[in-house]
Amino acid sequence: MALGAGDPVGPVALAGTMVVASTTHLDNGPFSTKSGYELPLTNLATALALWVSGPGSISFDRVTGFGLPPGLRRVVVTDAVASSAVSLAMVLRARRLPRQLPPPCGPGTRRPEPARPARRSPDVEVGLHSFGRMPHADAGPLGPTPGP
Repeated sequence: MALGAGDPVGPVALAGTMVVASTTHLDNGPFSTKSGYELPLTNLATALALWVSGPGSISFDRVTGFGLPPGLRRVVVTDAVASSAVSLAMVLRARRLPRQLPPPCGPGTRRPEPARPARRSPDVEVGLHSFGRMPHADAGPLGPTPGP
């Protein structure tokens, strides 16, 4: 996008992404300090300005004479808009779904026990030690510690 290559692919893709990002941060309010939608909205405005103004006279496309054919340009813009619309619809749908509340904790309810980490079998431990990937449990910084 900075070089102006493949105009309008960069600005259109960025604009679609920023629409979704702005919607995602909507609940946090407008300010970036609280992870709000200020920055995505600013980036959206910048992308739209770049899309409208075009790549400029010293862009890669103008200097080299390369440019996307009009048919391909329409396909790229249509695909970018469609994928952004689908992403936006998914975000909006997720916002409408009821949030899962944790089970109540109080008198007469039991808390689930925390998951215990999986233990390795002894043959796996031996295999890892023999290849030098894991130091022995009794090894100090200078090697194995002497026994009692």
